[in-house]
Amino acid sequence: MKKYFSILITAIAMFALSAAPALAQEAANPGVVGMFGINWKLFLAQLINFGIVLFVLWKWVFKPVTKGLSDRTDKIEGSLQEAERIMKDRSDFDSWKQGEISTVRSEASGIIAQAKQTAEELKTQTLKTTADEQNRLIEQAKERLAQEKTAMMESAKSELADIVVQATSTILKAKIDPTKDKQLIEDALKQAGQAQS
Repeated sequence: MKKYFSILITAIAMFALSAAPALAQEAANPGVVGMFGINWKLFLAQLINFGIVLFVLWKWVFKPVTKGLSDRTDKIEGSLQEAERIMKDRSDFDSWKQGEISTVRSEASGIIAQAKQTAEELKTQTLKTTADEQNRLIEQAKERLAQEKTAMMESAKSELADIVVQATSTILKAKIDPTKDKQLIEDALKQAGQAQS
């Protein structure tokens, strides 16, 4: 591009130098256009120079700059659209995340409530089972105590009967005098008291 630009400047300079003697001669000979202070050859040369400069600027400066600006504008617009898309995606993600958090929290609350209810039911059932087992054990113990009491009573009756029989037979054998009777009864009662201990 620099090569074309230097060639163009050289061509403009050569044209201006070649037109300079003719312009000087024309300045000495004024016409209708000269009356207004316009040199038509100089004006034409300047017009051609302006056209060439405008063409050079259009071809090698304005088009690349315009293309660069257009590309940059497109890139900026693309970046803005991408940023808007990212913001929208982020907003969508945030709302989805909040929805999921709400769902998880409600599910967790439901699970906790269900676990509490199940634990309460299990506690109630365990307490009932324990109470039933305690009542059953108490009843068994009472039955055992009643059986042991009955057995002890029968054993005591049997022993008492044996003692009475022994005491009676001893009394009948030794029925000699009232003091000895009294002594024998006291001895029998002592023996019965020791047997029960």
